[in-house]
Amino acid sequence: MITWNYDDENSTVTTDQLRFIFSINYRFDEVEEVGCFNIKHVDKSSRKAHFFSTAQFHGDYELVRTLFDSGQSSNLELDLDF
Repeated sequence: MITWNYDDENSTVTTDQLRFIFSINYRFDEVEEVGCFNIKHVDKSSRKAHFFSTAQFHGDYELVRTLFDSGQSSNLELDLDF
């Protein structure tokens, strides 16, 4: 199971695992007028960061959006006492 943390102020989801840290940040590109995701993968053993990005017109956008949405909702807390 992967535990995500969602930062609403920065529109970022992050998971801190044993060997790596993985984060996805969403932003709207006002010039291109499309949604964009920036992905950062940090290898803890080498301390190297790898950066990737995708935008709505790329084929991998939906996959990253699904990961982002999953991470965003995993931090959700509901009070069902009505």
